[in-house]
Amino acid sequence: MSEMRVVGVRVELPANQPILLLRETHGDLVTQTVIPVDTQIREASANGVPLAFWPAARRGGEAYRKLLQELLVLQAAHEASGDARAEDAA
Repeated sequence: MSEMRVVGVRVELPANQPILLLRETHGDLVTQTVIPVDTQIREASANGVPLAFWPAARRGGEAYRKLLQELLVLQAAHEASGDARAEDAA
C-alpha cells in the first residue's frame, strides 16, 4: 500500500467559492466530499466519544465515512496506475 497525503482546508463563507477555486487550481486532487460544520463533532471529541457512538453527530460522521470511501477509491486507482507503470517499465 502506498502513502497518500491528505490536506484539510477549513472553508468559511461564502461556502462554495473557496471550494470552486481549489478545484479550478488543483482539479481532481480536491475531493468531492465536504465535511460540514457540525458542533456535535466537537462535542463528541471533547467527551472522548467516537463519532460512531455519538448519535447527535450523525451528519458529520456520515460525511467522514463518505470521505473515507472516496479516499480509498482514489488510493486504489493510484495504486493501479502505479502497477500499470511498473509493468510498462519491465
